[in-house]
Amino acid sequence: MKRGLVFISKVKRKQVILTLILISIFILTILPFISASIGDLNNDSKVYFSDVVIIVKWILNIERTNAASDVNSDGQVNIFDIVKVAVLLGKQYSADSTVPILSEGRPNINFSAGTTEAVVYVRTDERATCKYSSSSGTAFGSMTQFNKTGGIFHSRLATGLQNGGTYNYYVKCQDEAGNLNSTDYFITFSISGTDTSAPTQPSGLNATAASSTQINLTWNAATDNVAVTGYRIYRCQGTCTPSIAIANVTSGTSYNNIGLSSSTQYTYSVSAYDSRGNEGAKSTTDSATTQAADTTAPVRSSGSPSSNLSSGTTSTNISLTTNEAATCKYGTVSGIAYASIANTFAVTGSTSHSQLVTGLTNGTTYNYYVRCNDTAGNVNVNDYAISFGVNAAGGVSPVFSDDFETGDFTHISNGYKWKTPDGAPDVTAGTGGNGFFDRTAGTWAVNAHVGQVIYLQDAATNANGDIGLMGPYTITSNTATRLNFVGDATGARQTRAHKAFISTTLPFSGTKSVKFIFGPDLAGQDSRSELPFAFGANLSELWVEYWLYVPANYYHRTDPPSSNNKFALILTRDDGADGISDDTSRMLYDFEAGSNPDGTSQIFAQSIAATATSTDAVSSTSNTGYNGVNFVGGVGAAVLGQWNQMQMHVKAASGLGSADGVQELWANGILVFQKTNGNFGYPNIAGSNWYGTFPAVVNYGYVLGASNSGFAETTIFYVDNFKIYNTNPGW
Repeated sequence: MKRGLVFISKVKRKQVILTLILISIFILTILPFISASIGDLNNDSKVYFSDVVIIVKWILNIERTNAASDVNSDGQVNIFDIVKVAVLLGKQYSADSTVPILSEGRPNINFSAGTTEAVVYVRTDERATCKYSSSSGTAFGSMTQFNKTGGIFHSRLATGLQNGGTYNYYVKCQDEAGNLNSTDYFITFSISGTDTSAPTQPSGLNATAASSTQINLTWNAATDNVAVTGYRIYRCQGTCTPSIAIANVTSGTSYNNIGLSSSTQYTYSVSAYDSRGNEGAKSTTDSATTQAADTTAPVRSSGSPSSNLSSGTTSTNISLTTNEAATCKYGTVSGIAYASIANTFAVTGSTSHSQLVTGLTNGTTYNYYVRCNDTAGNVNVNDYAISFGVNAAGGVSPVFSDDFETGDFTHISNGYKWKTPDGAPDVTAGTGGNGFFDRTAGTWAVNAHVGQVIYLQDAATNANGDIGLMGPYTITSNTATRLNFVGDATGARQTRAHKAFISTTLPFSGTKSVKFIFGPDLAGQDSRSELPFAFGANLSELWVEYWLYVPANYYHRTDPPSSNNKFALILTRDDGADGISDDTSRMLYDFEAGSNPDGTSQIFAQSIAATATSTDAVSSTSNTGYNGVNFVGGVGAAVLGQWNQMQMHVKAASGLGSADGVQELWANGILVFQKTNGNFGYPNIAGSNWYGTFPAVVNYGYVLGASNSGFAETTIFYVDNFKIYNTNPGW
């Protein structure tokens, strides 16, 4: 039986053929714009004219049957098949929004041992470009393109395969319309056999102590024929060969070993291993010793503000630094234990600490007492004071200030300047007895006692960072030496050493301060370390401010014949016009520390009265335990082991016999002495041309001075940020 156009008569056959030709022309018109699998009768991934030719050929050849041409599945190849092809082509050639469909991915087996190459293959349902990655979720643009791609078959040759290895391919494809797979198509295969190759030896092991309980390790990565799975850490204590594994590291090339003992040496090595358990050779060893256990409370420094703020200031940041990470608290009352201080700095926990304080008013002094706690739990047991004021309206600037950053005592401002003790000229090494001075021999030397340790002035900076410091020297003979030491076997108080030096050891701010060294002194001996200054004018009233570091080992011994330690003196020196020595004091304000049995100090103040007739200072007032607090130590205003703000105010009486002189002293903003009705003037010294002259004036002073009690051990003070005002700064 013949098939084909059986229902059309022979008469009409020419018309049918013409119709077929017209339909074919129509299909050819739209074919260049489309691509489809439906109607792809020649299986070349495109619908071309050749596909239509196949249909036409089988329709015209009614003596044959072709199931592939029977598109409408009615058992015959006829005009209805051509119509259906046209309809299907129209649908297929609409806009393509479908991503490629991947299938037939291979290989997906376990190859036999020894296999070193394999073809990775995947098929798509349409023409596409395919790429692969060894990691899932890789962006298409970062993947590697198959060697053969662009049609519906995609492949690459994988080489260098290893026994025991597993190989993963994550595939994405993009068709010609730009449709891209959003998920990976996964192909995986493996090679049989056991991996017996171990990773290489790690190199560059470095052990570093991070704290008293932690050592940090780093090393360079090892390699493996397949992949390194992790690293094994070995450790032993001391200088040894590590044999005990303490940890496995599966990510990175570093390890922090915690929970160690302080001040202990540990030795380490590292090996690499793979997924088959093959472990490579251990690295060369490296050792580190943990730091000593931290038992020291944080050291506080650089407190700010450290001077008065301009008038009108209503808020400021108080701040300080510590030598280690710590948490700091502050309060306005001294002597409070850390745990009981309510206020924690807003910024704290590292080495810098700050807090905004508000509500400041003009003419007011503010004191904040700080204690800190480090990460090891070491807590400060004494206060660190941050003291400052806000100037009264209008503001006041000092007439003289020195932060000692120049490294010498040559600073001069408005005629104010530093001077050497007792009017002696400035001295340098190699002149006048190698930098010493003594009035008795006509040369400048130092009077000292056998066994006393002294320090001498020099122009150079020594290994301790002290500029102008030579020594220490111990006096071993009462006979003058080449350094012109002059002793006294009776132990008489003769010390005249200038022992104030610029130092970089402990600045309050900046890099330098003045260092004052007292002691050690034998029983009954004095100790002196002072820094004199001369005013640029004769003043009847002045204010002095500076920061004083009182050492933690300060102990005020009760040692006859006197037990006072001079902290400051302000006086008048004669100009010599009356023929009286320049050493004679015409007026004196003296702030001293009086000893307590426990080594702390109370305030002891004296001054010269205008009615005095003695050539020596006459004590017109002596108030101890002012306001119920000590001056230094204990429940005192000046705290041991920290910087303290010292402020003093003196005013001479307005006339002979008047009682309107003022003598005041503050330590850390606490008033420790006050007298406002003093008859402070000039003594009636025979031949003096000063007595009866008013208002009285001062023109000279000392920072620190003689210690009549002496110190049993070396006791070192520091002074920084020194200022003199001739107008009330608003205290």
